[in-house]
Amino acid sequence: MDRLQNIETFVRVAQTQNFTEAARQLRVARSVVSTRIQQLEEYPLFHRSTRVVRLTEMGRAFQRDCSELVACANDVVGDHDSWYLLGLGLLAIVMTICFKQGLWGFAQQRWGWRLFPTARVLKSSTAHMEKPCKTPTKSA
Repeated sequence: MDRLQNIETFVRVAQTQNFTEAARQLRVARSVVSTRIQQLEEYPLFHRSTRVVRLTEMGRAFQRDCSELVACANDVVGDHDSWYLLGLGLLAIVMTICFKQGLWGFAQQRWGWRLFPTARVLKSSTAHMEKPCKTPTKSA
């Protein structure tokens, strides 16, 4: 499943505090919203009851980062046409290993190099700046 879609769904549920309303706004079935949230929930992001959905403390922290990420992704897609026209020259990308492991693959798969068809890409090591990502493990 598309990780950015899952994140966008999480942000929508957090904003509406309602799975059904988030599903309506995203034009998907409620079960799709539930599945997307479950795919993100290595740790609980929501306190759920039959009537109320509230963010956990972890959920609030995750929402801050995710809201920014969704806004940036929407800006990128919205600016696609102008970026395509301006896509000449050198594109230098510096990223942390965490971004490289997670979202870089998504960006390449989603947009590839269509945004900058004539751009040259320099690949450079930033190993001196990178620290390995620590992925929390679930306790059994």
